[in-house]
Amino acid sequence: MIIIILALTTPVHAVLDRLLAYLPDVLHFIVVSREMPPLSLARLRAQAPHSIIERADLLFTDDETQLLFRKIFDLELTAEQLAEYRARTHGWITALQLVRQLAQRASVGADSNGLDQIPDMVDILRQSERDIFDYFAEEVFAAEDEKTQQLLLHISLLERLELEDCATLYRDMSCARVLPSLVRRNVFITVASDGRGEEYRLHPLFQSFLRRRLRTEIGRAGVAAEHLRCAKYFAERQLWEPAAHHYLAAEDFDQAAKLIADRGGKWIASGALGSLASLADAVPMMAMDNHPRALAHRAEVARLRGEYDEAKALFRRSVSLLQIQEDAEGEAEALHSLRRNRQRPARFSARI
Repeated sequence: MIIIILALTTPVHAVLDRLLAYLPDVLHFIVVSREMPPLSLARLRAQAPHSIIERADLLFTDDETQLLFRKIFDLELTAEQLAEYRARTHGWITALQLVRQLAQRASVGADSNGLDQIPDMVDILRQSERDIFDYFAEEVFAAEDEKTQQLLLHISLLERLELEDCATLYRDMSCARVLPSLVRRNVFITVASDGRGEEYRLHPLFQSFLRRRLRTEIGRAGVAAEHLRCAKYFAERQLWEPAAHHYLAAEDFDQAAKLIADRGGKWIASGALGSLASLADAVPMMAMDNHPRALAHRAEVARLRGEYDEAKALFRRSVSLLQIQEDAEGEAEALHSLRRNRQRPARFSARI
């Protein structure tokens, strides 16, 4: 058995590729590389589908995570805790190991104090972020050049990223070259393709680390300014939902409420009730009051969900505010919706 660790590019690749093509049955190679080496991998996959183990193959599934905690850590995860671990770690074993170390320390501390207490594994996950962030800082982030570090810090503010967006928002950072390179080198960023193109996403824990680091470097005001720049970019391209998220992140609640007031009707017509509700609920009521059509849209979502009492209160509030603003059209629409709210299905009549 021969183990070869390949660098990014070496003259050995061509020789090794040819050797693998004519490899005798009695000779076996294990090739280890941080990124996919420039070998004829398609041929290898065709000859032996299980001969290539990629990063995705090393991530833990829910069942494997549950088994790991049960048999190795002697801990049982609830369904809710398992869902939290899936969302935050994506099955990354190093994060799970760091969580295990903190959970063991917590158990030892409880035992020394005479407490028979099972640690809250979601709370342990959140506490372990400091150790995880130290790992990112020492093992991942520090290995990148300064330009790549700056790109990573700034794209961490985006939930998803397409190359076109990156090239426009960060013109001098060579996104078309850097992002695919980061994916190939498994730097906690993944790419998915669909009919519209490629979309990049950061690992949630790595994204949290980068966001905290960016806030340390440029301060809250600097982060807010970046969010506003992103919000205006998406709004100019009529990508209303990401624009609203960035307005909220920048704490520009007035602009977020105005966007909901202007676009809420189309969100409702498209069936995006959950998105509209979560955005509206994140806006303070004072900002919503300044844009009562946004209140009316939130009320309509409540009505469509069968939350009639909440819908009635919001419709009445919006009607009063629309009267003050002398928005006759908006007031008429809100009153019409309020009447429809009173005509609830018969099975809800007992709740009137």
